[in-house]
Amino acid sequence: MKTVRIGSMLLLAVLVTACRQAPATITSVTVGLQTVRVTEARTLEEQAKGLAGVSELSWNQGMIFPFPDKSKRTFWMKGMKIPIDIIWIADDTVVGIERSAKVPSELVPDIALPRYTSPEPVNYVLEVRAGFADQFGILIGDAVSVR
Repeated sequence: MKTVRIGSMLLLAVLVTACRQAPATITSVTVGLQTVRVTEARTLEEQAKGLAGVSELSWNQGMIFPFPDKSKRTFWMKGMKIPIDIIWIADDTVVGIERSAKVPSELVPDIALPRYTSPEPVNYVLEVRAGFADQFGILIGDAVSVR
């Protein structure tokens, strides 16, 4: 009986450890002259969630979505609590900006949620506080560095 209890406790410890997610990777992105500390959304789960549920972002916070290849990307605002700017990046250059993407009503069905699509193939998408691009004069053609 004692062996079964110890085995069960070991199994539980292994399962709890396996279910823990690795801490989010924090890096910095410089766009134009402004540097932002960002959380990287690398896994499909992290990318699907994005900033959903976040209720506040400072001017120097955001999320970067790195992709292994360049492709047209489409994002939506499902579960978002705050409006954001979406900055589309190809390699090391801003190629598009979606300014102040609005928070949808919780009553809007998923199929009716607005979609935001990059103007051309991108391999990075940066989500930052709404008004960021205007506040810091971010323009299409600005240089971007991800560190």
